[in-house]
Amino acid sequence: MMGVAAVLDPRKKIAVLDFWFHKLYGQDSGAQVSRIKELCYGLLYDYQQMRLRDAQPTAPSIGTTTVVDDPEDEFDA
Repeated sequence: MMGVAAVLDPRKKIAVLDFWFHKLYGQDSGAQVSRIKELCYGLLYDYQQMRLRDAQPTAPSIGTTTVVDDPEDEFDA
């Protein structure tokens, strides 16, 4: 988890992983850094898919009533 946090830190990015993981894992550091990169890219892909899904236009319906259970839904509408 700290590896993901380091990648998200704009001051460090992946360079800090390469440096510290080499000290921690030695020869296996490349595999560890690759695992964290894959995790980060997976999180980015999931976020992009969510944003694309939310950006899909919906046709307005005329003469229908919307039931609002969550105040945030009303704000979003």
